[in-house]
Amino acid sequence: MFGDVNVDGEVHGSIQPFLSALGIALLLAGLLIWPLLPVGLVLVVYSLWNWISEEVNLWPERSSITTGTYPATVIIIIAEALLFGAFFVFWFWAKWHTLYWDSVQSDFSEEVLAGRSWPLQGVDFNLGFVAFNSLLLFVSAYTANQYLKSTESSWLQATIVLGLLFLLGQGYEYYNLYIEGLDQTSSFGTAFFALTGIHGLHVLIGIVALSILFWLVRSDNLSKTSQLPESIVLYWHFVDVIWVLILLVVYLEVI
Repeated sequence: MFGDVNVDGEVHGSIQPFLSALGIALLLAGLLIWPLLPVGLVLVVYSLWNWISEEVNLWPERSSITTGTYPATVIIIIAEALLFGAFFVFWFWAKWHTLYWDSVQSDFSEEVLAGRSWPLQGVDFNLGFVAFNSLLLFVSAYTANQYLKSTESSWLQATIVLGLLFLLGQGYEYYNLYIEGLDQTSSFGTAFFALTGIHGLHVLIGIVALSILFWLVRSDNLSKTSQLPESIVLYWHFVDVIWVLILLVVYLEVI
């Protein structure tokens, strides 16, 4: 039965991990089939919130509570770095394939030839807006560090709000690019939405984790020996670093 608990306070058969995996799958599928995107988003937020809530509610029933979450977070970040590595490899492969694979053939239609540009012809990034939106994310890294130094929950609030504003900005950018003709039917569109979309998903996961941390702090349920704050802030910095790479590779084409 879902949610059964043994004498040590451990969960057996929770459905939340399954729902989280399903939500992530729907989010990725939503890059190709847009209506699935909001469904996956709602499912991810709902399942992550309930999954972490289950864990928090069981803490008092456990005979021993592990406080060393920092090493586990490092392992998670290494795994996530490999995941992003795969998406970056796809980006470079799609770029090479679009620009050079059979590009010398002369029997392509004008429509096909237009699609063999990188970025797609007619699509221009609003670098001023991208810079402003990036600044929101980078400032959130500062506010997260300030929380660790002062333990004032207001810094957590600021970090969460800045993260949400960044996601809203990303949604606004997607909307405008879609109007300009950028969608998942082109190689560039697929690579762009896949790479920036998976980053947006990680920002969302970070916001959920920060919100749980904020709730724990405000309800005085966070142990003073817990490494959870340092672990979540470390994850948040990882998200920032990935965005720097995306700026260099996708928007500025430095690499």
